[in-house]
Amino acid sequence: MRAVASLFIAATLLALPLCADDKVASGTSQKSLAEQLYGTIPEINHALELNPKDDKAWLDRGLVKDSKGDLDGAMADYNRVIALKPKDPEAYKLRGDIKEKRRQFDEAIADFDIAINLDPKSPDAFFSRGVLKREKGDFDGAVADFGRTIDFNSKGAAGGNANYQWQLRSYAYYAAFARGNIERSKGNMKSALADFDLAVSLDPKNARAYETRAEIKKALGDSDGSAADLKQASQLKQDSH
Repeated sequence: MRAVASLFIAATLLALPLCADDKVASGTSQKSLAEQLYGTIPEINHALELNPKDDKAWLDRGLVKDSKGDLDGAMADYNRVIALKPKDPEAYKLRGDIKEKRRQFDEAIADFDIAINLDPKSPDAFFSRGVLKREKGDFDGAVADFGRTIDFNSKGAAGGNANYQWQLRSYAYYAAFARGNIERSKGNMKSALADFDLAVSLDPKNARAYETRAEIKKALGDSDGSAADLKQASQLKQDSH
């Protein structure tokens, strides 16, 4: 997975603190985080004038346009990347993200299918496809994709650099949270509890996971466990202020 693109995916898809709209001071100008990471559009345009077949530059410009809300422009740039490098999964993922924003769920799933076929070890693609399947009401398909996302964290826990480990844990946390909510909606409270136990273990400082687990424990008749989770969630919220 290309590190730059995966960083953007992790920050935007998972709503983590790293956000493409954050403004960072740079001398007298203000650059968005996307521009800090990939360059400004004039800078990238200059690179493309020198080498119109630079697929990375097209991808970078698409990411910057995407961060600025220019979805049509980003889509055109991702299409150019696919034309230049049809076996690179990143552009399919990013194009799928735009189709998701446009609520073109079937078309988005098709892009993530391609990305997964090209790179079967892509937790972000499985997570994104799971979200799309959930939106379409394919809960069994979503649960399966969220399960695959979680499996990557289990299998990759002993390898990779710190950023890779952070990404695996982040995707696994959100997948466990999403799968747990699906199981809860089906009335499968014990399965939901197992998923929120996992979510808490992956991110023990997330108050929302404790609050949701408290509701599930209460439904299962564990009043003491529910109260303990609510107390922990309250403490975490206080500590964050």
